[in-house]
Amino acid sequence: MFVYRKLLAIACAASLFPAAAGATPFNNATIRRIIDGTEVFIDRQPATVDDIADRGQELSTGSSRAEVLFDRRALGFLGNNSLIRLGEDCFRLDRGQVLVNGPQNSCLGTKVLGIRGTTYVLSVREDGTMTSQC
Repeated sequence: MFVYRKLLAIACAASLFPAAAGATPFNNATIRRIIDGTEVFIDRQPATVDDIADRGQELSTGSSRAEVLFDRRALGFLGNNSLIRLGEDCFRLDRGQVLVNGPQNSCLGTKVLGIRGTTYVLSVREDGTMTSQC
């Protein structure tokens, strides 16, 4: 059992290479589904399914959750009360939680995570602590 956990940890860590290792720069995020209400926003304006957030914009949720498609390659699931900022190289999670499946760059603190295709979760706790899991 210990060996299995160690191999899983190594495989997970291996997928978190720098951006140059395989994931491509960020361009946009399309809202594909809104769950549990209608509280999804782009730059603090109400958003609906098929709306697109581009570089430099914020995508946030209130009590709702959202499924987003990053650059038509990677799926993201934004938890309730979450906020991501869309940058040139990545998206940055400022609040809440996001699950991502596919090749999508993410920023965590001062680091750019170049994800090559695995599923991972980024979280920012109320005290500002950032975590990542895959």
